Amino acid sequence: MRRHAPNHNRFLLNVERLGAEYSLGVLGGFYLAGAIGNNDKAAAVAQDGLAASIIASGIVTPTIKFITGRARPRENAGIAKFHPFSIGYSSNSSFPSGHTTQAFALASVIAKHYDETWVTCSSYTIASLVGVARSYHDAHFASDVLAGALVGTLVGKSVVEHNRPVRSVKVVLLPEITPELTGVRLVGSF
Repeated sequence: MRRHAPNHNRFLLNVERLGAEYSLGVLGGFYLAGAIGNNDKAAAVAQDGLAASIIASGIVTPTIKFITGRARPRENAGIAKFHPFSIGYSSNSSFPSGHTTQAFALASVIAKHYDETWVTCSSYTIASLVGVARSYHDAHFASDVLAGALVGTLVGKSVVEHNRPVRSVKVVLLPEITPELTGVRLVGSF
């Protein structure tokens, strides 16, 4: 695909951004839907999506990039050229794909919260297109994309599973005002 494709496909350029700046827009949309529409599920997607993004794309993937220091395909150095633990090189390291990590972290969070087949298929298809776009633009090898997809999916699903029991506990403080008593009542469901 990299050898025969022109690197200026507008559709894939826009899809690729779903693994970067557009993913923040998607999370912002879920946050607004949750806040304005009083939709707890949308708000949970925004919270879990942000947490998964920070963990997967801000901690795990950069750490692996620093450790491996893999050369990018566009450098024509081959798939086995590594610069491990190189501070100057880790910001341009190929393994794993950060865009794909971000896209799959978001897709897995959405798919876990909205447990419907069409949502799951749509989310993972779009995330997969991000990986295809990164390979198409000569930025990553297939193994980089696969590793990014695994990291993003595992982190996204783990964040949702970790936060699910926390959200099921609801505790509310209610004011209690009667002629004989003024105070606060603690009401909860566990």
